[in-house]
Amino acid sequence: MSFMEDPIAQAERLVREAEERVAQGRALVERLERDGHPDLAHTARELLAIHETRLALRREHLRIERKWHGFDP
Repeated sequence: MSFMEDPIAQAERLVREAEERVAQGRALVERLERDGHPDLAHTARELLAIHETRLALRREHLRIERKWHGFDP
């Protein structure tokens, strides 16, 4: 038997995973800047911006799921 997440649990998990990626990306940018790798830090910042956008979309999706299921006003 396979496990199926309900839509809210899945959206919450995806938000958590995106938050982790953003935190990792920020730490990477800081480390690259500190260690004197400006070109790599620039690229990492660009990737971080993508992860931040994905996080915002995941949060919006969670908000919609909660509203759809009657949990948010």
